[in-house]
Amino acid sequence: MWEQYKKTFLGVQVLTFGASAWTYFGVTHWWPSAALVFLTMQVGGVLGAAWADRLRRKIQQQRV
Repeated sequence: MWEQYKKTFLGVQVLTFGASAWTYFGVTHWWPSAALVFLTMQVGGVLGAAWADRLRRKIQQQRV
């Protein structure tokens, strides 16, 4: 899982920062909302990497 997360780390961080900044500066001007978006996207990045790793292993098992 961590190999998949390392591959997508920079893109996820840039997207997370952008969405959080947009939430704060463009929508609410309230930092708890931006923090919630940031934390949600961080958790989503980790869960997405775990899911991608699971799918990769499942596909590799079917090929054998």
